Amino acid sequence: MPTPDGCTTTREALREAGAWSPTQGLLVRAAEGHADVARAVLGVLPAHCVLSHHSAARIHGLPLPRPWTPHEPVHVSVEPPRVPPRRRGVKGHKARGLEVVTVAGLRCTALAQTWAHLAGSLGDADLVALTDAVLGLHCPVDGLLSQEVLAGRLRPGVAGNPRALRALAVADGGAASAPESRLRLLVLSWGVPAPAVNAHILDEDGQWLATGDLVWFEQKVVVEYEGDHHRTDRRQWQHDIARVRFLEAAGWTVIRATAQDLRRPAQLREALLARLSAA
Repeated sequence: MPTPDGCTTTREALREAGAWSPTQGLLVRAAEGHADVARAVLGVLPAHCVLSHHSAARIHGLPLPRPWTPHEPVHVSVEPPRVPPRRRGVKGHKARGLEVVTVAGLRCTALAQTWAHLAGSLGDADLVALTDAVLGLHCPVDGLLSQEVLAGRLRPGVAGNPRALRALAVADGGAASAPESRLRLLVLSWGVPAPAVNAHILDEDGQWLATGDLVWFEQKVVVEYEGDHHRTDRRQWQHDIARVRFLEAAGWTVIRATAQDLRRPAQLREALLARLSAA
């Protein structure tokens, strides 16, 4: 957090310990995360500045394409005719009709407005992941967020609106993570039928077998995205093996996908298309 002159811990000592300056007149400890840095930066800005865009998304816990780094600017918005701040480490924006909420003690734009602000700057897959994460959440300003509510937050004439509407058309609030969202968008690009998302798989007697990430019920095919914790967590790894065996014994085909498949999908595509066409 910012350290005023005269504290026992001097600025020189902090710098030697790896502290850094996100903007003029401010020094934060190296261990501070995004929320602490954003709070410190807001403390040296005019009171009418609110966190927005990428910074608001991080405060809301929404997925963004890249993890936060200390070099990422703090995004803030102001209502016209006020002028956005212009200083190192701060990205200022003008936005009419700011809808402000407080999260973890920080003033930031509301969920739906944050989504709309980012709709013009994210790529297709990243925007779908963001939209999946927002759908079904409750916002103090807009209530339960649906496709219709989000579409109504788009400002007329913004260049990113067509991309945002495409994302809304394929979004699914059932997705449990951004990689799952990107995986679903990838397989849909192959022309396959739309899968059910995080759907319950039942046996012939109606008893629950598992919940699958992407499920094609008619073909009895399920694609499971496995993040790195599926490999590093021994109990999770053992659970996954038993779960696959259980589903296969019930006549299901389980295809396991990883981050590498998102980067190089040829083998995943071949396996999925083969199983869907064979069923």
